[in-house]
Amino acid sequence: MYGKKIRMGRLIDPRYGRGVIIPYAHGLLQGPIPGLENINEINRYMEIFRKSRATGIIISYGYVKYSADYLIGRCVPSAVILIDWINMTKAYRGNVPYDEVRTCICTSIEDAIKVGADGVMTYLTLGFEDPSLEAEEIRKNGLVVKECERVGLPVIIEPVMAGFKNKDIFYDKEYLKINDRIAAEIGADIVKSQYTGDSESFREVVENCAAPIMIAGGPKSGTMEETYEMIRGAVQAGAAGTIVGRKIFQAENIEKCLNEVCKIVYDEFPRNNDIQIRCINGVCSASGAGDENELVEKIASQVISEYKNKISK
Repeated sequence: MYGKKIRMGRLIDPRYGRGVIIPYAHGLLQGPIPGLENINEINRYMEIFRKSRATGIIISYGYVKYSADYLIGRCVPSAVILIDWINMTKAYRGNVPYDEVRTCICTSIEDAIKVGADGVMTYLTLGFEDPSLEAEEIRKNGLVVKECERVGLPVIIEPVMAGFKNKDIFYDKEYLKINDRIAAEIGADIVKSQYTGDSESFREVVENCAAPIMIAGGPKSGTMEETYEMIRGAVQAGAAGTIVGRKIFQAENIEKCLNEVCKIVYDEFPRNNDIQIRCINGVCSASGAGDENELVEKIASQVISEYKNKISK
């Protein structure tokens, strides 16, 4: 469907085969946190995002009306609506009595489109002791994918772990290989994934998942230099960019941090040819450096052929 292709091209820049999406819907999950404490602060940061090379911003349905002006215009980040609520981040703050994840859809696909979304995001919670809960997560995401396919809207799915007690497994290679793959098999257009910790092991995760993988920021710890190295490792392994939030909007210098992230994702590595696909006048090709001339020749041949057909009539 052309609508989905056009919108995907806004989230993953076809010039690079990568994108930088900023999750900024934490208020829906955690309430006010630094960087999202009031609408003045939110819109001050939205202005920074708007002027950056970011391709998307994940926001809640309810807050679009307060920040819509920062999503209007050419060459601005696209809106991705978080349509799923999850209790996990509240539990991380230690202010709830439970220790297992629950999610629910809180915004319809129709409402996401009404507020100008170029994509939506959901969570896929796996690893429940109760298999019926896991089955419900699969069903939920399957229904979202089906509805988004009908209207041409990309879906970002983030697999998460059902329990909070063993957080180390969140970054385990084998866990990520399985759950990222499940998200892709359900129909995710982009999979938001944790990083394994090194480029070599993360490459296995990327290679086992047909859908583009964009890495999350992980826990709010470590230095910005460590974050930059994490992003470099992921991109080197074939990631399609980043979906990093708090490490950007809670940085001491947000603008400098975001610019550095964009520089790493777009400029430090060759085009991601596994993702970039060009389609001009019906001629489509995965365009890497080696076949650029071939693509041009195909397009030129097609144009000449069409021209000859016109003048011969």
